Amino acid sequence: MFQSFYSAIVELCENGGKRPAGGSGFTREQADAIRRIRASKDSWDVLGLKPGASREEVTRAYRRLAVLLHPDKCAAPGSEDAFKALGSARAALLRNLP
Repeated sequence: MFQSFYSAIVELCENGGKRPAGGSGFTREQADAIRRIRASKDSWDVLGLKPGASREEVTRAYRRLAVLLHPDKCAAPGSEDAFKALGSARAALLRNLP
């Protein structure tokens, strides 16, 4: 048991703290969210909101997706770009909301 634990730690260190590519390392929900963000046409769509949402709704949607897609926690391909898109969308929306 110690050997497998030690091997897992060494593997994480060698991969820069990321999970090894051998396992999937991501869920279907994460993959679906990345796919939806890539296909989004505007900032509202990136966060999965309807135009006119409040600042609180924008922040809540951002936090939920940020936890789901943070590159340190999600090994899905495209998670870094999707995470950056989330931040940009949130900033754009909050900048234009009263």
